[in-house]
Amino acid sequence: MDKLMGVSNFHIADYSGANAYNLPEIMPSAPIDVDGVRYFGISEWSRIKDRGNAILHGFSYDYHVNRLWNNPKQYLSGLQKFRAVCTPDFSMYTDLPWAVKVYNAYKRQWLGRFWQENDVTVISTLSWGEGQIEDWTFDGVPKRSPVAFSLAYNNMDLELAVAEIKRILDLLEPSQIFVKGGKRKLDMLDGLGVEFEIIPLFVPSSKRKEEE
Repeated sequence: MDKLMGVSNFHIADYSGANAYNLPEIMPSAPIDVDGVRYFGISEWSRIKDRGNAILHGFSYDYHVNRLWNNPKQYLSGLQKFRAVCTPDFSMYTDLPWAVKVYNAYKRQWLGRFWQENDVTVISTLSWGEGQIEDWTFDGVPKRSPVAFSLAYNNMDLELAVAEIKRILDLLEPSQIFVKGGKRKLDMLDGLGVEFEIIPLFVPSSKRKEEE
């Protein structure tokens, strides 16, 4: 029974939402003050000293972020010190079974709601498989709130990506948008007529030491 509860984290909290797959619903929130902010990946968070001036993004390999799901209480006090934390970008690869995608969306949404309930400022990460946006894909993601997504993927169909991003923006009407990606891919968003906060692809180690 304990192992079963750990699959859903029901033993900690039940955030079942009123949607098709009961994905937990993250509460709406105000735009984030990005003045003087630095960006770090979840895999780096434990060694960041000035967390009040850092936003922690969730674009990392699943094995880096699964520890937050497996032991959500263990990392809570550290996450509370950041200016904001993006929900994890659990895998949504096009060749994954749908059941796995729904479960990964559940984990993403559960952690976001759990963090919110425990005084963490949350940015909702938008995750989807290319060409595979379904009615449930963004269930539980609040409208008119900060969101984040990544364009840092190889072999993207850029035309399709722009069309999907436009569809998402029309659906969610985000108040603030954080995007991780290189210049060429970011330039393709210019025609959408919205402003983006840029999460750098890479920070040299010398600069990273200064930021820590």
